[in-house]
Amino acid sequence: MLSFGNVQDKFFNMDKEQIVILAGVTLCALSIGAFIFWGPNPRPRRRGAIVGLQNLGFTCFLNTLLQSLASCVLFMDWLESCRDQGRVASTLHYLLKVLSSERSKLPESVEDPLDPTELIVALLEHGWSFASGEQDAHELYHLLMTTLEEEAHKAIPVDGGLLDSLEPQPEEKMLPESPGDMSENSHVQSNHVLNQPSGDSMEQTPSHSSETPCPSEFRMVIKYEDVFTRKAMPKYDCNRNYQASPFCGLLTSQLQCVTCGFKSVLKYDKFDSLSLHMPEEERLRYTLTELLENFTRTEAVTGVACDGCNKDRDPDLPAVTATSLKSVSIGKLPKSLCFHVHRMSMGKNGDPYKRREYVLFPEFLVMDRYT
Repeated sequence: MLSFGNVQDKFFNMDKEQIVILAGVTLCALSIGAFIFWGPNPRPRRRGAIVGLQNLGFTCFLNTLLQSLASCVLFMDWLESCRDQGRVASTLHYLLKVLSSERSKLPESVEDPLDPTELIVALLEHGWSFASGEQDAHELYHLLMTTLEEEAHKAIPVDGGLLDSLEPQPEEKMLPESPGDMSENSHVQSNHVLNQPSGDSMEQTPSHSSETPCPSEFRMVIKYEDVFTRKAMPKYDCNRNYQASPFCGLLTSQLQCVTCGFKSVLKYDKFDSLSLHMPEEERLRYTLTELLENFTRTEAVTGVACDGCNKDRDPDLPAVTATSLKSVSIGKLPKSLCFHVHRMSMGKNGDPYKRREYVLFPEFLVMDRYT
């Protein structure tokens, strides 16, 4: 028979076992809770990791452009100075700032991957519309540069109408005559061209006015194959002291008559990228310098009404036309030169196709021969 003392010892040992088990369970629960609340982040940050970009569906062209611009220090510095000039500038500045920063240096509130929807909405507010499907990064680049320039000039969108669909004639602007093509005075005027709205061109002639007229309307031609269109044409406040983007440069062109040798006035045109076409001959590869030589090669233009050939001619008679040689060069290099290799060609049957040649970019590019 069990005595009362043995029974009491048995129950005491059972209580000790239960207490140990309960204490172990409690300690385990506390450890799990501490790990959940104070443990490592389920999405650990790697040193030097960067934020990604969300693909909204066929927006690879947009993401490619944003990543490229984020890696350009000159453009980032310029955008920093004009980020408060409009919604597109401020939105683009935020996106590029995040993309160019290390993830570990960004606030916890920054989303990853980054959503570029706000930039698209800001562009829509400027009247742009996007066609569905995949688009071209180069066309979007021009659209973005145009919109940033509009915001810098304090463009005011107007309602589109029948007259807005007509292409306005550009107003003529004059540059003073100088001993050289790009003298000091011409250099000052070329900077003035850079700071004018896109679509304007200027000519260098002996006579000029002290004030350069400002266009009343922005000269915009829908040339993006209906990929990007807009419903309104903005008006500029040209009193703003606009600083051109680091991608903005000047092209110079001139015609010389092969009959009388007369040279036309030197014409300046703004550009934010150089579109280099592939030569007709298809090869395994081309170098960038070969494409530049093809771009600046003199070409013959027929049917030109030459001022030299028509000098002292009766104005009632039809103008004499002749063949002229057109020369193109870079009048003013931008701080950051952007190239666009145009790979679209037409086949013998008239169908477009993409050229696949490899283009070799040199480590150093000397532009003296093209200016």
